[in-house]
Amino acid sequence: MPDDPSGRPLRQLADMVVRYNGWLTNEINNLVESNNLAHQDQQIKQIMAKLCHNMVRFNDYHLIFNAAEGLKFDIWSNFLTTTKTLMKLPHPQRDFITARMLLYLGFQFHQAHDEKLYRTAKEAEETALSNFCIELDDALLEPLRNTWKSSNNYEDFKWVFVDDRIHLAHDEIVMNESDLKIAQALSPSERTQISKQDGTKFHYYKEAFDINKANPTLFEGLMPRWDCGEENTDGFFWTTRSSDGPIRLEITYEIETFGRENNEKTISMFRRSRQFCLDARQISEGKTRKQAHIILDEIAIHYKLPREIQGHILEYLPYREPFPYLQKLDLAAAYTPFPIASGHYCADCKMLPGRPSSRRTCPGRSMWIWNLPLRRFNVFHTDQYLCWALCAHGAECAGHHDGHDREWIVERGPNLSLFIEKEISKLNDEFISLDQVGLGPVRKIRLDTKEEDTARQQRLASCNGIYRDSGDDWKMTGGLSGLVDSMLHGRVLIGAWAHNGTDEGGTDQEPAQWALGRSLKDQESAQEATRDLHAWPGRCEWC
Repeated sequence: MPDDPSGRPLRQLADMVVRYNGWLTNEINNLVESNNLAHQDQQIKQIMAKLCHNMVRFNDYHLIFNAAEGLKFDIWSNFLTTTKTLMKLPHPQRDFITARMLLYLGFQFHQAHDEKLYRTAKEAEETALSNFCIELDDALLEPLRNTWKSSNNYEDFKWVFVDDRIHLAHDEIVMNESDLKIAQALSPSERTQISKQDGTKFHYYKEAFDINKANPTLFEGLMPRWDCGEENTDGFFWTTRSSDGPIRLEITYEIETFGRENNEKTISMFRRSRQFCLDARQISEGKTRKQAHIILDEIAIHYKLPREIQGHILEYLPYREPFPYLQKLDLAAAYTPFPIASGHYCADCKMLPGRPSSRRTCPGRSMWIWNLPLRRFNVFHTDQYLCWALCAHGAECAGHHDGHDREWIVERGPNLSLFIEKEISKLNDEFISLDQVGLGPVRKIRLDTKEEDTARQQRLASCNGIYRDSGDDWKMTGGLSGLVDSMLHGRVLIGAWAHNGTDEGGTDQEPAQWALGRSLKDQESAQEATRDLHAWPGRCEWC
């Protein structure tokens, strides 16, 4: 169907999708209200099949049309609304079902928007793109949090990190049958029985000249963690098979800039959901292995096992505590949805003359930034100079602060460090210092030689193979200089070395990775406002 100047075919397609999703929503609601458990599983599978078909067909057909980005986002949002309705299902696995459909939706959305070139930033609809990713991420977090709570903190979320996909069969208008069967799985165990996908598998070669060999060695151990001293010291050459699927997807796009290189930007689709699952894995692993050690002790005592045999068994049951910051953290309570700022003053603030503090700190005009290492929101308001400033009230900020700005602003000097410590102490009644919870600097930031530092960077920051998550996590928490320094300087220090026994050496750094905003603009504004809290910007040793 060719497009025409009026855009009628595209509008017809949009209306058809919205109408079809409306029927599906009604079908879900009718199933909820009927409370009829007979043939319930089959009815749910039919609904899942229809939703998948609708996603795939729209993603396939909309490429034919020169669609306006705004219209496409409206349709994807309609898919999101319908998918979230699955949370109402009267089924014990409704959280699993909903989460899986949201991951499938994320994959389809990624296919439609990844690696696009826009002529202008306005055409890119950056705010709409990042907003939708945040909403999709929040929607996924809800069933993940429910699953975590109902498992009594034992769920490892392996089923989230799988590369199951849905697409049309070759030269057909219906879905691939095997894909659909996997998509209709109603529990993790049912999915495992019918899908061969099991996430990324890491293989390694011990030497560079082994790379052309057919069979690299499969890595079968636990994923390493930098906080446990499990650094990249083996020097192996890594290769991967399969992938972890939609949970790790990022949307990369370019904005055309005449006369210089195009401006490339990246938006993570499920950033908080992925971090939630990785955090949960650490806690779950710690509980499971601790329980295994207790059971082994009981068996050893009962059967009077020799210590040597008990030691050999324990070699196959390595035990690691979760990252220190996570040990006292209630994950389900911490990962709350992104607050929605309307961008407009509330009714009371509209009536206030001028720009008093209570009006400038109106929640409708505030900015919420998710602090990734803290697993907590930071709130920003505009100060008397209409610049963004960090609010000292923290995640509990209700806005409308009366009085002078100094009463709510986090000021320069040591105040950022004090603010971060105060936020952590709200979550951890045993908190002593940033070092204690793993967010402080290393003992020796600047090494004596460039060679020593290069070796350290290889161990901690390379992110090769199985060290991918460990390296990313180390950078997220601030790298060598810790979280506060990373926030104040707007970068992650990954290397620092001296020169001839002096401090006149050098540093290696990457962009700061502590902030996640509803939009990239919010993120950049928050990072800039936080850098402004540096007491002596440009003058300290690490500037």
